[in-house]
Amino acid sequence: MRSRIFLDESELPPKPDPETGEPRPPRAPIYRGFDEKSEEQLRRERVTDPAKAPAPPEGQGPLLAWYRASRKEALKTAAWGLLILPVLVTMTRLSLDWAQFWQAWIFVPLTMLAVYSTQRTVVVSAGAEWLKHGKSWVRLYELTDIDAKHRGNDMHVDLTDDAGRTVKCKLIDLQKDQHLWDLVYNGILHSVIAGGATTTGMVHSALEVPRRPGSVP
Repeated sequence: MRSRIFLDESELPPKPDPETGEPRPPRAPIYRGFDEKSEEQLRRERVTDPAKAPAPPEGQGPLLAWYRASRKEALKTAAWGLLILPVLVTMTRLSLDWAQFWQAWIFVPLTMLAVYSTQRTVVVSAGAEWLKHGKSWVRLYELTDIDAKHRGNDMHVDLTDDAGRTVKCKLIDLQKDQHLWDLVYNGILHSVIAGGATTTGMVHSALEVPRRPGSVP
């Protein structure tokens, strides 16, 4: 599906059963180098305790896949930020004059604490027909607007369904679990090809989602 520019509705992979998740959607394309890590590496970076799995949205089918960063992974991300932030500040100001102010040395660890907290609180989950990010969720096969864009250094995806619900999250958060991304991608694919969802160019170029026949590439 990576090489397809257009896809006919008759060629769509089947929707998974709302309760069992079968048949599992085909493997979805991964953006850039996100798939360079092994399954074992990804397992070590995440919470795996089933007791800590999030609940599905009320009235929706069962949870099939989810991701939350482990404490170790969140600390590693915060530590990298602790090293990089002073360098970025110095390069921006073209000077080390900021280092003489004690307030700056309070700001740096507080920023890293915020990074750690953000990493730990991001929980993404999916069922056969739904995606949930934090407290926000959407129906995957009823999407009307799909947007992919860069915000800062990260690629973000914004999804809106026909009930007006919206999920906004980093693409990498969706792709740290292959099965979760497969579920999401299949819903996006059906919403675009069969549902005529409105999309932006990055949805097709970055996410590798084919277009409906007859649409302009």
